[in-house]
Amino acid sequence: MCDLDQKLECPCCEGKGERAFQCVACGGSGEVRRDAHEVDDACYALWEGSWCSPSPRRPAAPERCQVCAGRGYRWEPCRTCAGSGLLPRAEAEEILLQQEAARRHLAQKAQRHAVAEAELRARALRVWEQEMKRLQAEEAQQAPAGWRGWLLEFFTRSGVQPGRQSTAGQEAPRS
Repeated sequence: MCDLDQKLECPCCEGKGERAFQCVACGGSGEVRRDAHEVDDACYALWEGSWCSPSPRRPAAPERCQVCAGRGYRWEPCRTCAGSGLLPRAEAEEILLQQEAARRHLAQKAQRHAVAEAELRARALRVWEQEMKRLQAEEAQQAPAGWRGWLLEFFTRSGVQPGRQSTAGQEAPRS
């Protein structure tokens, strides 16, 4: 059915078994900014509408994030492959079957396209041949070829039929 001899590495962790996630504690910056309320447990005076005065323990610069050690991201085992770097057998079979179906679909689509294009070309050629025959027939009816055609057209317009003698200028036979 499908060839599972080839190992499929996990697309989420690219076969490493671990994934880097942005640190939630610092938002990916690697630094944690603490305000006076967090540092010295000051309270907010609702009646005054402002924070209590900051204590001298307030840090002047941002602190390094303890969760990610200042990197802004942290490594966790991949949840898709459970840290192995390879997909589970069921998922690998499903992915291989989907890839095979996609290849088959694309091949069938290309074949249908080629057949449709060949039919379209054949139809265009038939239409062109019919149109050329029609135009040649119209030309043959409108302008007969050579001097015979001109002469035939002249006689037709003048009312004389070719092959008969004209009676113009002769007396009618007496009976």
